[in-house]
Amino acid sequence: MRFEYSYFLFLEVLPLLVFVISMILFKKRVNALSEKFDIKLIEKYRETNIKKQYLYRNLFISIALFFLILSLARPQIGTKKVTISQPLKNIYFAIDLSSSMSAKDVNPSRIERAKLDVLSVINTLQNEKVGLIFFSNNAFLQSPATTDYDIIINILQAISDEITINTKTNIISPILLTKTLLKEKTRVTKPGENDANSTLLVILTDGEDNYERFNKRLKRLKGMPFKLFFVVIGTPFGSPIPIKTEDGSIHYLKNSSGNLILTKLNTEKIRQIIKKTGGGYIVSKNPLYDTKKIKNSYKNLKSKIVKKEFIIRKELYQIPLVLSLIFIILYLSIVFKNKEFFGEAKE
Repeated sequence: MRFEYSYFLFLEVLPLLVFVISMILFKKRVNALSEKFDIKLIEKYRETNIKKQYLYRNLFISIALFFLILSLARPQIGTKKVTISQPLKNIYFAIDLSSSMSAKDVNPSRIERAKLDVLSVINTLQNEKVGLIFFSNNAFLQSPATTDYDIIINILQAISDEITINTKTNIISPILLTKTLLKEKTRVTKPGENDANSTLLVILTDGEDNYERFNKRLKRLKGMPFKLFFVVIGTPFGSPIPIKTEDGSIHYLKNSSGNLILTKLNTEKIRQIIKKTGGGYIVSKNPLYDTKKIKNSYKNLKSKIVKKEFIIRKELYQIPLVLSLIFIILYLSIVFKNKEFFGEAKE
């Protein structure tokens, strides 16, 4: 036998203290009454042994307390191993943080739309593990894949137009980072728990890639083992890129000639990537539409069945709990039977 909360057993000294103290107080009470009344005469009139009744009363409440504490300690016996099979999918969201994502041709802005899309998808998930990647010219892991969605949500809620970075954009970088992450996890975890075939990478971007040597980087994408899906955010008409200065004022990004730069929806390079790796893409319309399409992209994603073992023990806390209730009832029966006497004792 074992106790789940064994520290409660230290409280088992309390029933003994309750019994001893209550008997001492009763003895003082009887002595005080003996000075005014004949206790034996009262017992003869009531046809009961008051001292014996009070002894039982204190004994019953002390025993009830003993069993109640024992129940709180949760006694358990035996062990049983139970194996549960659980389907596992990994979903990584990669969000473009380049300055063009602050454009407002999509309401409220491109990056805010990306944020809303990811939050909307997470609200529909149950057992999938979710990871978060940020990228501009380079990609970095913001949160490893986890089922603790609150961590991801807290990070996403901190995203705003102000965190965008005025650098070149490399939309291939999150793909290569995900490939590296999956290789590293395979080395240190049990087989199957991070199977690339059960992983989906969702990249939320406006499609711009102005990083050098695109074709050379594209060749590195051959043989990607995981599924890829793009959510392209923006409009073909384009929008200027707002830049917030240190004093809080807003100006718009211009080129070296002083002309206003317009950032437009671009799917050309995304189509080249998909042709190389497989997968798919959509042009963002609204969070509801985007969520539906993202869900469809991982609905048919291969799940890896992961087996987890749990140890189950038989609970016995009900037995001392029932015994405690029985002794409480016995205690109350004595209290109600002799309440008139104890009432007089208080006077």
